[in-house]
Amino acid sequence: MKTYLKILTLLFIAASLCSNSKETIQNYTLEKAISSNAVFAHFDCNTNSVHYEKPLLAKIKNRTNVPIQIEIPAGTWFQAKNNKEQNIVTTRPRLIKLLSGAATSIALQGNCMEANDIAGSEGSQYVYKGRVSLVLQRLIDYLTKNKITANLGQQAVWCITDNKGLENIYDSDNAAAEKLRSKVSTLLNKPLPNPKIFNGYAYNYNAKPKVEVKGKFNMSFGRNCNMAIAMFDENGTVVRELFRNQNLPAGKHSLTYSFDNSVYTNDKYIIRAIKNGNIIFTRVIDLT
Repeated sequence: MKTYLKILTLLFIAASLCSNSKETIQNYTLEKAISSNAVFAHFDCNTNSVHYEKPLLAKIKNRTNVPIQIEIPAGTWFQAKNNKEQNIVTTRPRLIKLLSGAATSIALQGNCMEANDIAGSEGSQYVYKGRVSLVLQRLIDYLTKNKITANLGQQAVWCITDNKGLENIYDSDNAAAEKLRSKVSTLLNKPLPNPKIFNGYAYNYNAKPKVEVKGKFNMSFGRNCNMAIAMFDENGTVVRELFRNQNLPAGKHSLTYSFDNSVYTNDKYIIRAIKNGNIIFTRVIDLT
């Protein structure tokens, strides 16, 4: 009898697990999830990253009694509540799965859409505004497909959102930069810049500074990582990438950086070391 009861119990447990595993997952777009009150959703500044890496933290809680799946496509627009701060567009899609009542906090990859506004900071909040324009969406699709991130992708976005010159699209990878310039040139129906403009330091990643300001970061990693050093103005907006190695070997490193003070003439700059999209060191350079 006891054996029989044990068998019935095991069968009941197995049936319950099978039933739960087949529980229907409700699919939502982010817009539908918010408008139908299926979720609590808050979008905050990710102070551990920068405006062209993982600038947003999506804090979402499932309010329904079933598991849900929320799609946040690349090209989703988030508007800063403070109109002096930068709006953000996502540059990579995310699929968020949540059990009933569950909550999560996920960093979203994206770019700033306003080069002349202030970068978000502690306490900055954003609201979902829908999708970006068709032209910008086509650029975002290109960046996603070709896995273009960091400052190179950011400058391309600003060429569309802020009408910056195509010469701002430059990189240590000249081939990637040339292809991206051509893409944006086609999207905007703008002529490509004169190649001679890339001879000077302002638009040449590998040019030597005339008036050099330099420094270094000492660090050690247990695993290979995507490492960058970038320079920001006092608004927190990137002005130049100074170093990048997308597969920096594990171990101890002394990474040097420098910039040309005859080109970048502000009184103060912020130098940040960025590992896998997250800030690990910050240094303020006072040139007064």
